[in-house]
Amino acid sequence: FVNQQRKDREQLNLVLIRSQKQEQQLRESSERQLEDAEKLYMVQRDLEKQQKELEENNKKLLESERELRMITQRQMEANLKLSEAQEELQKQEMEFRAVVENSPEIIISTDASGIIQLCEGTELSKLGLRSKQLIGTSIYDFFDKEDEENTSCIDQSLKGSYKNSKSKINELIFLNSFTPLRDKKGVISGLLCISKDVTE
Repeated sequence: FVNQQRKDREQLNLVLIRSQKQEQQLRESSERQLEDAEKLYMVQRDLEKQQKELEENNKKLLESERELRMITQRQMEANLKLSEAQEELQKQEMEFRAVVENSPEIIISTDASGIIQLCEGTELSKLGLRSKQLIGTSIYDFFDKEDEENTSCIDQSLKGSYKNSKSKINELIFLNSFTPLRDKKGVISGLLCISKDVTE
């Protein structure tokens, strides 16, 4: 009987030991599950944060794309207007050039130093000159240097005065009109001289 009790106690102890081990294993398993759950929760929060940031970035990207399309559209419209303006300017320049080149007067424009920048008109042929031939030369050399009246008119026109004179060039008499030219700031930038043959 005593031996049986001993065996029963030993068996009971083994059962208790196994039960304690199982309980320890269960506790450790529960702790790992809890840790895994916390990690999963943190990962989920990070994913939600990243998703929110991605949505915000996508929103900003869409706004940037809309702004870019608007800017591109405005640029295209500006380029179109510029192209139309350039075409109109070229047309006006061609019309102006045709008028000037076929003008019955001699038309001369200079810079502020009196250097000829434009010289046109059918009357140039009477002086044995061609269109643009005098560009880069001084307007003072176009007239007789000893003609003090014209020299004075040029000087005063380059200072802002409107002047008229008569001059003799190659036995021809010309009536000259000197007009000061100004830039956008109102500063004298040269003069315009229109000479008409009035020889009788």
